[in-house]
Amino acid sequence: WCLKFAKSHYENFPVVSVLLTKQEQRALAAVYAIARIGDDIADEPFTGDRLEALATLDAVVDNRIEPGGNPAYMAIQDTINKFRLPTDPFHRLFMAFRFDAENTASGTAQPPTIRFNTWEEVHQYCNSSANPVGELYLRIHGQWSDAVKPMSDALCTALQITNFLQDLSVDVPRGRLYIPGLPNNPLQDLVQTQRALDDAKNHTARLYTAARTLYQVVHPLRLRLTLRTIALGGRIILARCNISSLTKRVKHP
Repeated sequence: WCLKFAKSHYENFPVVSVLLTKQEQRALAAVYAIARIGDDIADEPFTGDRLEALATLDAVVDNRIEPGGNPAYMAIQDTINKFRLPTDPFHRLFMAFRFDAENTASGTAQPPTIRFNTWEEVHQYCNSSANPVGELYLRIHGQWSDAVKPMSDALCTALQITNFLQDLSVDVPRGRLYIPGLPNNPLQDLVQTQRALDDAKNHTARLYTAARTLYQVVHPLRLRLTLRTIALGGRIILARCNISSLTKRVKHP
Protein backbone atom coordinates (compact mmCIF):
# COMPACT_ATOMS: atom_id res chain seq x y z
CA TRP A 1 0.00 0.00 0.00
CA CYS A 2 2.76 2.45 0.95
CA LEU A 3 4.61 1.88 -2.32
CA LYS A 4 1.47 2.70 -4.30
CA PHE A 5 0.86 5.71 -2.06
CA ALA A 6 4.39 7.04 -2.58
CA LYS A 7 4.27 6.54 -6.34
CA SER A 8 0.90 8.28 -6.62
CA HIS A 9 2.02 11.44 -4.82
CA TYR A 10 4.04 14.23 -6.36
CA GLU A 11 7.48 14.81 -4.87
CA ASN A 12 10.70 16.50 -5.98
CA PHE A 13 12.82 13.40 -5.51
CA PRO A 14 12.54 9.65 -6.14
CA VAL A 15 11.02 8.28 -2.93
CA VAL A 16 11.11 4.74 -4.31
CA SER A 17 14.03 4.86 -6.73
CA VAL A 18 14.44 1.80 -8.95
CA LEU A 19 18.11 1.82 -7.94
CA LEU A 20 17.14 0.62 -4.46
CA THR A 21 16.23 -2.89 -3.36
CA LYS A 22 12.58 -3.84 -2.85
CA GLN A 23 13.13 -4.03 0.91
CA GLU A 24 14.64 -0.53 0.93
CA GLN A 25 11.83 0.77 -1.27
CA ARG A 26 9.17 -0.62 1.05
CA ALA A 27 10.86 0.82 4.14
CA LEU A 28 11.33 4.26 2.59
CA ALA A 29 7.76 4.22 1.29
CA ALA A 30 6.54 3.56 4.84
CA VAL A 31 8.54 6.52 6.16
CA TYR A 32 7.29 8.67 3.31
CA ALA A 33 3.67 7.67 3.90
CA ILE A 34 3.70 8.52 7.61
CA ALA A 35 5.48 11.83 6.89
CA ARG A 36 3.05 12.68 4.08
CA ILE A 37 0.09 11.90 6.32
CA GLY A 38 1.51 14.16 9.03
CA ASP A 39 2.14 16.97 6.56
CA ASP A 40 -1.40 16.70 5.23
CA ILE A 41 -2.78 16.76 8.78
CA ALA A 42 -0.93 20.03 9.45
CA ASP A 43 -2.84 21.58 6.53
CA GLU A 44 -6.28 20.57 7.80
CA PRO A 45 -8.68 23.46 8.58
CA PHE A 46 -9.25 22.93 12.31
CA THR A 47 -6.34 23.15 14.76
CA GLY A 48 -7.86 20.88 17.41
CA ASP A 49 -8.39 18.09 14.92
CA ARG A 50 -4.85 18.53 13.61
CA LEU A 51 -3.21 18.24 17.02
CA GLU A 52 -5.24 15.19 17.99
CA ALA A 53 -4.35 13.44 14.74
CA LEU A 54 -0.65 14.27 15.15
CA ALA A 55 -0.74 12.90 18.70
CA THR A 56 -2.01 9.66 17.20
CA LEU A 57 1.03 9.49 14.91
CA ASP A 58 3.32 9.93 17.93
CA ALA A 59 1.55 7.01 19.61
CA VAL A 60 1.81 4.87 16.47
CA VAL A 61 5.59 5.16 16.13
CA ASP A 62 5.98 4.52 19.87
CA ASN A 63 3.86 1.38 19.43
CA ARG A 64 1.50 2.64 22.14
CA ILE A 65 -1.57 1.93 20.02
CA GLU A 66 -2.49 -0.84 17.61
CA PRO A 67 -2.49 0.07 13.91
CA GLY A 68 -6.11 -1.03 13.66
CA GLY A 69 -5.85 -2.17 10.06
CA ASN A 70 -4.37 1.14 8.86
CA PRO A 71 -1.79 0.09 6.22
CA ALA A 72 0.48 3.08 6.84
CA TYR A 73 0.50 2.49 10.59
CA MET A 74 1.20 -1.22 10.15
CA ALA A 75 3.99 -0.52 7.67
CA ILE A 76 5.78 2.06 9.81
CA GLN A 77 5.66 -0.10 12.93
CA ASP A 78 7.06 -3.01 10.93
CA THR A 79 9.78 -0.80 9.42
CA ILE A 80 10.80 0.61 12.81
CA ASN A 81 11.10 -2.90 14.23
CA LYS A 82 12.81 -4.45 11.22
CA PHE A 83 15.45 -1.72 10.83
CA ARG A 84 15.66 -0.91 14.56
CA LEU A 85 14.95 2.74 13.86
CA PRO A 86 14.94 5.20 16.76
CA THR A 87 11.65 7.03 17.21
CA ASP A 88 13.19 10.43 18.00
CA PRO A 89 13.47 11.44 14.31
CA PHE A 90 9.75 10.75 13.87
CA HIS A 91 8.85 12.80 16.94
CA ARG A 92 10.96 15.72 15.70
CA LEU A 93 9.20 15.51 12.37
CA PHE A 94 5.78 15.53 14.01
CA MET A 95 6.90 18.48 16.15
CA ALA A 96 7.42 20.51 12.96
CA PHE A 97 3.97 19.51 11.72
CA ARG A 98 2.55 20.52 15.10
CA PHE A 99 4.24 23.92 14.77
CA ASP A 100 2.63 24.41 11.36
CA ALA A 101 -0.75 23.27 12.63
CA GLU A 102 -0.68 25.66 15.58
CA ASN A 103 0.52 28.62 13.54
CA THR A 104 -1.33 28.37 10.24
CA ALA A 105 -4.55 30.19 9.50
CA SER A 106 -7.44 28.37 7.84
CA GLY A 107 -7.66 30.91 5.05
CA THR A 108 -5.79 33.97 3.84
CA ALA A 109 -3.68 35.25 6.71
CA GLN A 110 -2.70 38.88 7.26
CA PRO A 111 -0.49 39.46 9.11
CA PRO A 112 1.60 36.29 8.65
CA THR A 113 1.15 33.55 11.22
CA ILE A 114 4.60 32.06 10.57
CA ARG A 115 7.59 34.29 9.91
CA PHE A 116 11.28 33.41 10.03
CA ASN A 117 13.50 36.48 10.23
CA THR A 118 16.91 34.78 10.18
CA TRP A 119 18.51 31.76 8.57
CA GLU A 120 19.22 30.46 12.05
CA GLU A 121 15.47 30.23 12.62
CA VAL A 122 15.04 28.48 9.29
CA HIS A 123 17.71 25.93 10.13
CA GLN A 124 16.18 25.33 13.54
CA TYR A 125 12.85 24.57 11.88
CA CYS A 126 14.51 22.32 9.29
CA ASN A 127 16.18 20.39 12.09
CA SER A 128 12.70 19.08 12.82
CA SER A 129 10.92 19.34 9.48
CA ALA A 130 13.56 17.91 7.13
CA ASN A 131 16.75 16.60 8.72
CA PRO A 132 15.07 13.66 10.49
CA VAL A 133 14.04 12.31 7.08
CA GLY A 134 17.67 12.19 6.00
CA GLU A 135 18.64 10.40 9.19
CA LEU A 136 15.93 7.77 8.71
CA TYR A 137 16.85 7.41 5.03
CA LEU A 138 20.49 6.70 5.83
CA ARG A 139 19.69 4.48 8.81
CA ILE A 140 17.58 2.26 6.57
CA HIS A 141 20.65 1.88 4.36
CA GLY A 142 22.93 1.31 7.35
CA GLN A 143 24.91 4.45 6.53
CA TRP A 144 24.05 6.82 9.37
CA SER A 145 26.90 8.11 11.56
CA ASP A 146 28.06 11.28 13.29
CA ALA A 147 30.43 11.82 10.36
CA VAL A 148 27.69 11.97 7.72
CA LYS A 149 25.22 13.97 9.83
CA PRO A 150 26.43 17.47 8.80
CA MET A 151 26.32 16.54 5.12
CA SER A 152 22.94 14.86 5.41
CA ASP A 153 21.52 17.84 7.29
CA ALA A 154 22.88 20.23 4.65
CA LEU A 155 21.18 18.29 1.86
CA CYS A 156 17.87 17.96 3.70
CA THR A 157 17.81 21.62 4.69
CA ALA A 158 18.64 22.62 1.11
CA LEU A 159 15.76 20.50 -0.18
CA GLN A 160 13.40 21.99 2.42
CA ILE A 161 14.28 25.59 1.52
CA THR A 162 13.95 24.70 -2.15
CA ASN A 163 10.47 23.44 -1.34
CA PHE A 164 9.71 26.71 0.49
CA LEU A 165 10.65 28.66 -2.65
CA GLN A 166 8.72 26.27 -4.85
CA ASP A 167 5.58 26.59 -2.72
CA LEU A 168 5.47 30.37 -2.27
CA SER A 169 2.16 30.59 -4.13
CA VAL A 170 0.65 28.18 -1.58
CA ASP A 171 2.37 29.23 1.65
CA VAL A 172 2.22 33.03 1.39
CA PRO A 173 -1.61 33.18 1.16
CA ARG A 174 -1.75 30.96 4.26
CA GLY A 175 0.50 33.30 6.22
CA ARG A 176 3.60 31.11 6.07
CA LEU A 177 6.64 33.27 5.37
CA TYR A 178 9.48 30.78 5.71
CA ILE A 179 11.96 32.90 3.72
CA PRO A 180 13.83 35.56 5.75
CA GLY A 181 13.44 39.09 4.42
CA LEU A 182 10.24 38.38 2.53
CA PRO A 183 7.81 41.30 3.01
CA ASN A 184 4.30 40.72 4.36
CA ASN A 185 2.86 41.45 0.91
CA PRO A 186 5.54 40.16 -1.47
CA LEU A 187 3.75 41.24 -4.67
CA GLN A 188 3.48 44.82 -3.38
CA ASP A 189 7.21 45.19 -2.72
CA LEU A 190 8.93 43.41 -5.58
CA VAL A 191 12.34 44.95 -4.94
CA GLN A 192 12.54 43.59 -1.39
CA THR A 193 10.97 40.33 -2.51
CA GLN A 194 13.59 39.84 -5.23
CA ARG A 195 16.34 40.63 -2.73
CA ALA A 196 14.99 38.02 -0.31
CA LEU A 197 14.63 35.40 -3.05
CA ASP A 198 18.17 36.00 -4.32
CA ASP A 199 19.53 35.64 -0.80
CA ALA A 200 17.56 32.43 -0.29
CA LYS A 201 18.77 30.91 -3.55
CA ASN A 202 22.40 31.76 -2.78
CA HIS A 203 22.10 30.38 0.75
CA THR A 204 20.52 27.17 -0.53
CA ALA A 205 23.09 26.71 -3.28
CA ARG A 206 25.82 26.80 -0.64
CA LEU A 207 24.02 24.08 1.30
CA TYR A 208 23.86 21.84 -1.78
CA THR A 209 27.60 22.38 -2.21
CA ALA A 210 28.25 21.51 1.44
CA ALA A 211 26.36 18.25 0.97
CA ARG A 212 28.39 17.01 -2.00
CA THR A 213 30.83 14.95 0.05
CA LEU A 214 27.91 12.80 1.20
CA TYR A 215 27.63 11.27 -2.27
CA GLN A 216 31.27 10.18 -2.06
CA VAL A 217 31.33 8.55 1.38
CA VAL A 218 28.14 6.47 1.51
CA HIS A 219 27.81 2.96 0.13
CA PRO A 220 26.83 1.21 -2.06
CA LEU A 221 27.06 2.91 -5.46
CA ARG A 222 23.29 2.74 -6.03
CA LEU A 223 22.77 4.83 -2.87
CA ARG A 224 25.31 7.37 -4.07
CA LEU A 225 23.55 7.64 -7.42
CA THR A 226 20.16 8.00 -5.74
CA LEU A 227 21.39 10.83 -3.52
CA ARG A 228 23.02 12.56 -6.49
CA THR A 229 19.73 12.34 -8.36
CA ILE A 230 17.84 13.81 -5.41
CA ALA A 231 20.29 16.71 -5.11
CA LEU A 232 20.27 17.35 -8.86
CA GLY A 233 16.48 17.52 -8.89
CA GLY A 234 16.58 20.00 -6.03
CA ARG A 235 19.15 22.18 -7.79
CA ILE A 236 17.10 22.23 -10.99
CA ILE A 237 13.99 23.35 -9.10
CA LEU A 238 16.00 25.95 -7.19
CA ALA A 239 17.21 27.44 -10.48
CA ARG A 240 13.62 27.70 -11.70
CA CYS A 241 12.35 29.57 -8.63
CA ASN A 242 11.86 33.30 -9.19
CA ILE A 243 9.39 36.10 -8.58
CA SER A 244 6.72 34.26 -10.57
CA SER A 245 6.78 31.51 -7.91
CA LEU A 246 4.50 33.80 -5.89
CA THR A 247 1.63 33.15 -8.27
CA LYS A 248 2.48 29.78 -9.81
CA ARG A 249 4.03 26.67 -8.30
CA VAL A 250 7.37 25.68 -9.81
CA LYS A 251 7.19 22.32 -11.57
CA HIS A 252 9.62 19.52 -10.82
CA PRO A 253 12.01 18.33 -13.56
